[in-house]
Amino acid sequence: KYMNEIVCESMIEKCFKMKETLNLDYTKCIEEASNKYKILADLDEENPVALLGLGQCCFMKKDFNLAKEHLKKSSKLVSTCMYTWIYLTKTLVKLHKNLEAETSAKHALKLPVNQDGGNLNRNQIKMSLAEAMSNSRSSEMRKKSIAICQRLLDEEPGLRQDIYVILITTYCSLGDTDEADKLLQELTMTDSTDTPHIVPYLKSLVLIQTENYKEALESVENALSVSLDDRSCVHFTRGLILSRLQRVDESFQCFLQAAKLDPYYSDTFHCLGKYYMDTAHDLIKARRCFQKSFDLDSTNAESGARLGDVLYSLGEEDAALNLYLSVTKTTDPANAQWAWLRLGLFQNERQNYAEAIHCFQYALRADANNHCLWECLGEAYYNRGSHTAGLKSFTRAAELDPDCTYCMYHVAAINQVLGKYREAIQYYESLLEKCDYTPALKGACISAGFR
Repeated sequence: KYMNEIVCESMIEKCFKMKETLNLDYTKCIEEASNKYKILADLDEENPVALLGLGQCCFMKKDFNLAKEHLKKSSKLVSTCMYTWIYLTKTLVKLHKNLEAETSAKHALKLPVNQDGGNLNRNQIKMSLAEAMSNSRSSEMRKKSIAICQRLLDEEPGLRQDIYVILITTYCSLGDTDEADKLLQELTMTDSTDTPHIVPYLKSLVLIQTENYKEALESVENALSVSLDDRSCVHFTRGLILSRLQRVDESFQCFLQAAKLDPYYSDTFHCLGKYYMDTAHDLIKARRCFQKSFDLDSTNAESGARLGDVLYSLGEEDAALNLYLSVTKTTDPANAQWAWLRLGLFQNERQNYAEAIHCFQYALRADANNHCLWECLGEAYYNRGSHTAGLKSFTRAAELDPDCTYCMYHVAAINQVLGKYREAIQYYESLLEKCDYTPALKGACISAGFR
């Protein structure tokens, strides 16, 4: 057992230092190491070296779920091994488990630098941390990713190309095309042999932000013609471009291909669900895709909202209700606005007005300037008979969206109910100046009569 540990540890060092490309020597190294790890695991199934090695091999073979299982066990047995945290963090990034990857990386960065290549290892962890933050749905987290990358450019020039890739994709996701294009031009001028492979893909991301879809399509198709380690993102991006060009059937095929290559990416299944829902009108398949998308990433609010809407359309109202209740009980209001809104609409429809008001108030905590939420809150108050509170809510909604006919009419109508006929007439007349709205004309006449 002890001799096997020594052999395995040396092979871990060897595999870790080799360039991650599927050349013959690298593949042979992984296979040899895998056999040794299995022997060691047979001797002791809780041996941290064996678990690390098996996790590393699974990572290289792209069996990320099994890699995560082995590496988490190893990290619990020996929490101070940097290699374990490096591969665990990378695995979590591949699984798009960004919050878990962030936690793993931050734990690793607390470890003392006492190994050969310690600084390089720490910078690799920082790279993975930056990548996880870059993939976050939070713009604040993406901005933090940029800050990490900018510091890494000074600390580790050898990682310059990888850092540029993260920076360009992050700037694109934030809509900063000027900075993304500037870095892309700098990357194009580097001498790295990998640069010609990645540049067409990155260029397509920049062109998407400028809505130059035809050139973006040409660029992303150039990316498919070269050898890239991760082709799933290229197929996904091509699908997005084709959907913007209204070539939805072709985009659907791209999303299918992306899902086969990377079955862990929530957004791919979301796009498949949208196709089945909006184009194929197959709500059963749409539900499966949105469910898969939401299971992969519970922070994907759009998938959660679509899932609830599909369930409701299918007549599975109890399932939709359980979804909303589950999310609102376990998720911070800032990330569960969609669920609070739909739960409120659900309660309002069933005349549970007190519960509906509670839900809309929680939804407003995430976005106090959302006129739709104020409108929903106003309607719930009005339905309950709380006219003064309803008036305040509809007034706020009308302030946020002065063109909203529905809100302005209710402001006028509630003023009329409260006996404020002068105010009611002013709102009715203002509304009639914008459009020929018969209820407003009727209300104005009645209010004028009372006045």
